[in-house]
Amino acid sequence: SDTTGMFLTDTTFANNPYYLNFELEDGDPFIFLNNIPVNCVLISSTVCEDDDQNDMDDGNEPGFPNVLVRLYDCADLTTPLDSTLTDANGQYTFDGLPAGNYQLQFVSPNGYRLIQPHADTVGVGGFTSCSMLNLGDCELTKRVCFRLIPYDYGDLPDATAGVDILDYQTTSANNGPAHQIISGLLIGNLIDNEPDGQQSADALGDGADEDGFSFPATMNIAPGITINLPLNITNTTGTIAHFEAWIDWNGDGDFDDPNEMIADFSDDGFGNFGQTSFAVSVPADAVQTQLLGARFRLSHTDNMTPLGQVESGEVEDYLISVSCPVEICLPPTIQINRK
Repeated sequence: SDTTGMFLTDTTFANNPYYLNFELEDGDPFIFLNNIPVNCVLISSTVCEDDDQNDMDDGNEPGFPNVLVRLYDCADLTTPLDSTLTDANGQYTFDGLPAGNYQLQFVSPNGYRLIQPHADTVGVGGFTSCSMLNLGDCELTKRVCFRLIPYDYGDLPDATAGVDILDYQTTSANNGPAHQIISGLLIGNLIDNEPDGQQSADALGDGADEDGFSFPATMNIAPGITINLPLNITNTTGTIAHFEAWIDWNGDGDFDDPNEMIADFSDDGFGNFGQTSFAVSVPADAVQTQLLGARFRLSHTDNMTPLGQVESGEVEDYLISVSCPVEICLPPTIQINRK
């Protein structure tokens, strides 16, 4: 016997002069007839949660309970042979199986994704590689880990379910914008993940990652003028990214009015938009009596709206104000001298 691995090296059930003392634990195969396993084809391991979210199985992650695991014959990945949920410690077990070729599928819990790498390759749909098991074989290596999918949310004020002055749709409950964070695609230099929209009265609830744009002083954002904003975007993914932006010029709490989409650009897959800045024309009737919401979105998804979830990129929200300095906007004075 292989005393190190706790398995019989001879699985043909021939006479074996060796004996081994061991303790049975939950998930071990049933033992019959003089300690020889009559039907010992076992598949068992654990599912863990990447609680430090470093995309690595460090070996000390906690077990992930209630994860659905399906068992398939490798020749038929449409009809499962069996299924189970992981227990409180994240363990799953398929026991008493006949010899055969088996494949597992780990179903991602809502809001989670598999991390890579694992001891075994886990492909599209959560399927493992095929294991060919004879009587006496036990497959104990199919351990996988899940982590929360990191999302970036906006932070414009969102006090109610509807829209109004300084009341935008930002939280998940109001279908606010959300971007799955991926490597190499962001606005500015920083991006952070949140569990939901970080609505706040000053649109600063999202923290320091609102670093993509710096608006000129209010006195330079006047009705009828044009301001230039630099495109500070990173895209090292090799996939075309789309940048879209809106400003709520009339201050009604949405970005639905015809002139409120201020940018709609696509790059070459490497952050080159063919320009380094873009011009924003401030409409003559822009509201001057309140703060106005601005929303910028970057993603591999094209034709975004100011709302909803996409699977890549970043969203940045700002509050700006428009004013008309006296020296610019007072009507001209004409003096007529009579003689």
